[in-house]
Amino acid sequence: MTLFNLVTRNMKRNAKNYLLYFISLIFCIAIYYTFVSLQYNSQVLKQSQLSGSMSYAFSFSSWLIILFVAVFAVYSNSFFTRKRKQEVGLYSLLGVRRKQIGMMLFFENMFLSLGALLIGIAGGTLFSKLALTYLAYLMNLTITVSFEVPLQAVINTVLIFICLSLFTSVQSYLLIYRFKLIDLFKADQAGEKAPKGSLIMALISVILIGSAYYLSVNFMKFPDPIIALYIIGATVLGTYIFFHFFMVNYLKRARNNKKSIYKGLNMITKGQLLYRIKGHATSLATIAVLCTLTLCAIGTMATIYYNVGIKTKEMNPYSFSYEKKSDEFAGKVEQIFEKHSDEHKIVESNELPFLSVAGRFDLPEEHYLQFNGKDGYKLLSESKYNSNREKQGLQPIELNSDEMHMIFPYANESQWGSIKNQSILLTKGTKEAPVTKLRLVGIASERMSNLFFPILVVDDNVFEESKKIGTPYTIENVTINNQDNSLALSNEMKELTELENVAMNDYYSSYQLLKESSGLMIFIGGFIGLVFILATGSILYFKQLTEAHHDKKLYAIISKIGTTKRERKSAISKQVLFIFALPLGVGIIHSLFALNTMSMLFDMSITIPVLVTIVIFILIYTGYYFLTVRFYTKIVNEKQ
Repeated sequence: MTLFNLVTRNMKRNAKNYLLYFISLIFCIAIYYTFVSLQYNSQVLKQSQLSGSMSYAFSFSSWLIILFVAVFAVYSNSFFTRKRKQEVGLYSLLGVRRKQIGMMLFFENMFLSLGALLIGIAGGTLFSKLALTYLAYLMNLTITVSFEVPLQAVINTVLIFICLSLFTSVQSYLLIYRFKLIDLFKADQAGEKAPKGSLIMALISVILIGSAYYLSVNFMKFPDPIIALYIIGATVLGTYIFFHFFMVNYLKRARNNKKSIYKGLNMITKGQLLYRIKGHATSLATIAVLCTLTLCAIGTMATIYYNVGIKTKEMNPYSFSYEKKSDEFAGKVEQIFEKHSDEHKIVESNELPFLSVAGRFDLPEEHYLQFNGKDGYKLLSESKYNSNREKQGLQPIELNSDEMHMIFPYANESQWGSIKNQSILLTKGTKEAPVTKLRLVGIASERMSNLFFPILVVDDNVFEESKKIGTPYTIENVTINNQDNSLALSNEMKELTELENVAMNDYYSSYQLLKESSGLMIFIGGFIGLVFILATGSILYFKQLTEAHHDKKLYAIISKIGTTKRERKSAISKQVLFIFALPLGVGIIHSLFALNTMSMLFDMSITIPVLVTIVIFILIYTGYYFLTVRFYTKIVNEKQ
């Protein structure tokens, strides 16, 4: 029998074992090729405001995918080679030279990897147009997607994955040289020792994780980078200690619980878990930490995307805000709005008269709230401000002649409260003596024209007196319907204001920029997350199937003492569920605390996007769980 015949025969015989790895590898290659092809695709780059950073984002993401795939391929290949130690030992016993056995394993892995590469590139080529259409939808771009096959993307994918295939193939080749013949035959006979638990270390894990949770919930009370680093470090360290020590103590107590240990096959299930938790602890803790990172990343991106409209409205309360420069300019603006009146009717318009005055805060020079630019401060009268608040359904404010109220984006009482009751000095010029001294009594972030910040709301009498030292500005605010799709109107207003040298702020530009950036992030994060789930799910799958081959004799003995197939499957289901559910559950709990902190920091609703993200995670892991239980049961029920 030739080497080629031996390779093809072995690949056919092991097809079922390789199938999930093969499919997962194809998917990963297709996703990588899609990202690289989008990096070189000109269609989205021409339309997007983010063309400069999109290429970099796809390049970085493709390398991140390679990292995931490399770990997955190497880890999975190690399981396959470990599983085949007895087979390799048998070949050696029959007189086949080590070099020939090594070449057989080398070519098996190469053929498998090259097959996945060809199918993955073909699938990625077909999938890339669909992915591009989906990306354009997420980014709110109106483009006609055409079919492209960037040659550079094909070359990159082939080179990267051939290098990876060579590495894993050499890993398989070296198997025969790493072990003695007797070790290969005794690979499945190595006994497992019961791990030693530590109550002190178990308590330390609870303290670390509990303190991290407590600080996370109360982070807004003491927002400090050192506290944030502690939360991250305590969570990661606590997770590893939790799996290594807490779970050992838990499983020992479960084994000693006489009420449950003698029910069904619980003695077998809990005994197996206890003896193997030592080998599982590091990998399960790593998967839990990676689950946390992935859920946080995707959950954050989904939350930002979900809140684009809300956040844009906060930053841009009106569809257009511009300086009312002259009657001639106002007439040109009116003509533009009239031109687009069929699609965008004016819902509301108002004028806000401001005064630009010089001044400075009565604070140390190094304080972060120094706004001593050439434009000075913008004053707004109390009556105009209250009129604006009433339209929003808010209570009016009352100011004395020596008080002021500041409007600033993302103002937060807990962060900015320290400057309350500080004073500002208004002057005729930067070198002249103070004219008015006002005390800050309130800070807010509200729906106002955001052409100028900070805005200082002052008593009406102070506003009238300040006309002597300030320059008047009148801001026109216009709200239209269907402002999310006002590209043409927005472009014409931009052209006019740039031509007339007039400051303008429009809702659509901010909305589209946020839509593009968050759409790009959720697209990249979603697919990287899928690659991660497939990789970790497959690793758990292979790990459990390896144990299934070890457990065949145990379950054969159990079947001879009268247990039914249903009882054995129930025992397997419980054992596999523990391995799948534990890291995922820990990861979900960690991520919920982290995402809750993110929600408080950025004042965004996380419920729906985070819930959808978690449900998708659980569904995919559930699919792997049922697949693992099915094949685990099939393996242990096979006749010896």
